Amino acid sequence: MSTATKSRSMPIIAIDMPVMFEDEGYEEMGESLPHSTSEAIIRFGLMAHLRRQPELEVLSDMNLHYHPLKRKAYVSPDVMVVQPKHPHRPDRTSYRVGKDGAMPTLIVEILSKRTHQQGDLTLKPEIYAENGVAEYILVDVTGQFLPKLLELRKLQTNGKWSVKRDSDGGVTSNLGFRIRRMADGQVRLFDVHTGNSYPRPDEAADEAEARQDAEQRANIAEAEVARLRELLKKATGQDS
Repeated sequence: MSTATKSRSMPIIAIDMPVMFEDEGYEEMGESLPHSTSEAIIRFGLMAHLRRQPELEVLSDMNLHYHPLKRKAYVSPDVMVVQPKHPHRPDRTSYRVGKDGAMPTLIVEILSKRTHQQGDLTLKPEIYAENGVAEYILVDVTGQFLPKLLELRKLQTNGKWSVKRDSDGGVTSNLGFRIRRMADGQVRLFDVHTGNSYPRPDEAADEAEARQDAEQRANIAEAEVARLRELLKKATGQDS
């Protein structure tokens, strides 16, 4: 088949789809603390929320190769939820649509100066819509790029985005979780069905440390009880 014939046989969506090499031309690769904190909270919360759905996997800062023709084209979502053919591969370094599984069902982008420049509000929504991403969540706890701080875009049957936001400014996903910006200026994830919140990474670390301390105190107390029992046996002559 000739090159011209191949081009004519390709789906028009693949020919017209934007091509991104996301980090190309950017010298400053670092991110701000609000960005990295929001990303960690959302990634950690999603992992906790989806722990009973082993077919789903939460990936963070990983190259997503999405283009059916330009195989090297990629974007790097801050957080994405995918259903890979082989979940939780320890050697996964990127995610290629088709080879590794379907397009992500959910993508979350944390807006910052760097990511804003890389098309979070321009090219990426077009790419995600054309590839069938069901939900696209935008987060900006600073309000610098997204005045209303949180935005959920749901893909409609006509291929367009519909913007959704809860009455309290939060957003609710079809995956059964909510995201809200709290009084301390950072986001938090909630289970829609129970209303319970998921611990943030620092809170989880504090809880783990508290459990460890409680276990150590229990072990010390148990050892002391055993020692006192031995002393009582000796005092009453029960060990003779």
